[in-house]
Amino acid sequence: MKMYLNRMGHHNKVQYFQLPLSLKNPINILISIHILFFVLYCALGYFGFLEYKINDGETIEQFIQSALGLSFYDTSWQYGLLSVFTYQFVHTNFGEIMLSMIALWIFGHMVAKEIGASKVIFLYLICIVLSASVFILSHFVFTVFSGRCVMEGAYPGALAIMTTSLIFYKSFQIRVYKNISIPLWVICAVIILLSFVFVYKNSIAYILVYVCSVHIGYRFAVNKLSSTVFTKNAIQYSNLRGRLN
Repeated sequence: MKMYLNRMGHHNKVQYFQLPLSLKNPINILISIHILFFVLYCALGYFGFLEYKINDGETIEQFIQSALGLSFYDTSWQYGLLSVFTYQFVHTNFGEIMLSMIALWIFGHMVAKEIGASKVIFLYLICIVLSASVFILSHFVFTVFSGRCVMEGAYPGALAIMTTSLIFYKSFQIRVYKNISIPLWVICAVIILLSFVFVYKNSIAYILVYVCSVHIGYRFAVNKLSSTVFTKNAIQYSNLRGRLN
């Protein structure tokens, strides 16, 4: 699938890149894993298995929340370290997973064009873990305002990648139809606003997670751009010395 981009004010200079659909692509593999988890969750709900009770009267749905979802108030904490990573795969509503996966697919491949798919996955996973840490620490700092909520879904990682993409392509817009183009920052703003409907929960912990994700994506992009400029200057300096010698 092709996506067309052009710089703001340069409608005639259009460039495009391919949004791969192949499951051999690392980003698409990650997205597929998320979708499979959601389909499995929906299937369990459809056939009524989520209400089945297992240990100590705990239902399967409660087990998924405590074992995979991230909750500061999980009294057992036996899944604490595991849930710092696995909470990303818990998707309980269609709007959340659709928003997260679309952002991860489009912006993930945009960033991958600049730095490669493996580094996109690295950025995503780092943000998932750091966001979980911020979520937990916020309950120590803001014990009154954090609320008793469970963090779930891949949106923190998708938000970091979206922020990185916005820094890389800040002057670009996406062509949606013939001469109609939408600035990239507008698309990002719409996704963030929709996240307050489908993802956000009434907790200051979620606000801090959002801030953490944006900061990670921003710093990652800035560092990459700085290192690229440094490398180009070093090459130019080396070529200049070669010509002088």
